[in-house]
Amino acid sequence: MPQCWIGLGGNQGDVPAAFKVIERRLAAELKAGHLTVSPLFRTAPIGTNAGATFWNAVAGFDTTLEPLPLLDRLQAWEAEFGRVRTVRWGPRPLDLDLLFYDRLVEDSPRLTLPHPGAWYRRFVLEPLCGVAPNLVHPVWSLTIRHLRDRLAQAPATVFLWSPLRDDAHTWRDRLQSKCPDIAVRTNDGQSPAPHGLMIALGAIVPDSWQSTPHLRFALQQPPEQLEQSLVDACAAAFDVPLCVE
Repeated sequence: MPQCWIGLGGNQGDVPAAFKVIERRLAAELKAGHLTVSPLFRTAPIGTNAGATFWNAVAGFDTTLEPLPLLDRLQAWEAEFGRVRTVRWGPRPLDLDLLFYDRLVEDSPRLTLPHPGAWYRRFVLEPLCGVAPNLVHPVWSLTIRHLRDRLAQAPATVFLWSPLRDDAHTWRDRLQSKCPDIAVRTNDGQSPAPHGLMIALGAIVPDSWQSTPHLRFALQQPPEQLEQSLVDACAAAFDVPLCVE
């Protein structure tokens, strides 16, 4: 059976109790085999509307469900606990993200696998590293431990590529002003990104954007929105969650 990993999160109500309910449902309703649940972590809220500190964990299991029926079940459980999808990075009683479905790579209107944030979000990588450090990311061909360790090296660093060098320098300066504890660099000696703005996260100097885990941002979006997206990505990558179990 395929092995799946889901991320659990929330910051409204008794979130640890909600996690326990989901753990029981995975075992009882999904007949999830080889169920593994990480310890709980506390994570700083990300974004301007995130609210209180979050609880986070991950769970891995084998399942007979296909990806979309599994996603449907997870979203139904979210709705049952009062999750309303209105504000990105907003407060929520329960968040269930499908992170990995075996080594499946998919990009459809409803589902992207692996989850696009699974390679850099510390509130995913830290709990996952504790229970599945040798799990290999099917796109970047790097283990979870390697992806986590890239972000844990000092100094915290962001590398930017842009189709236009001036754009890269502009966004370097804007991001540096918002994140003074992070070293923000532009890759002037390398080929520019073919489209949009790209960032690599971690202290390792990238060889090229093609071979380096990176995020892409559309330069056509409003500058304030793009700036906040960059700040949120840095916070997700470099804010270290606290294990509480």
